[in-house]
Amino acid sequence: MRRYSTLLGLALILMSVGCSKKSAPEGVPSAQSNSANPAAAGQPRVGGSVLALGDNYAEVLPHADGQIEAVVTDHAGQPLGEPHLASLVAHVAVKGGAETDARLAWDPARERFVGHTKGAARPVSGPLKLEMTLQGKTTQGLLPMVPVLPTPHMGGRVLARRS
Repeated sequence: MRRYSTLLGLALILMSVGCSKKSAPEGVPSAQSNSANPAAAGQPRVGGSVLALGDNYAEVLPHADGQIEAVVTDHAGQPLGEPHLASLVAHVAVKGGAETDARLAWDPARERFVGHTKGAARPVSGPLKLEMTLQGKTTQGLLPMVPVLPTPHMGGRVLARRS
């Protein structure tokens, strides 16, 4: 009986030492810091691709139906102070090997910029260039390869998730 209580005591001590909270080593981001502010670490929030855009980050998510969404934040991961003053244009590859542009406007209900390719042009995976004009200054960013979110075939919505 004494042997079992000694083993049980030893197991409890080892479990408490092994489960104690330790901070991440310096220079290694913790999961807690990334989850609180994913854009600050350059991580996507809505399943798109992130690029540097001057002093900001932009996450761009093109859809196969021609819709294009963009979330713009500063380097600290905070949204633009006055997004309605910004003007965004996305240049995307479309079926047939051509390129088209889409003007994106601020949608306050969705808290992001939203636009659509011209006419019947449909985006395909490929390069994407994004231009933002804010306070008279235009900045550009380029993504050499951007995936396109497919259109749902049976209704509903397709959600993008990065692993």
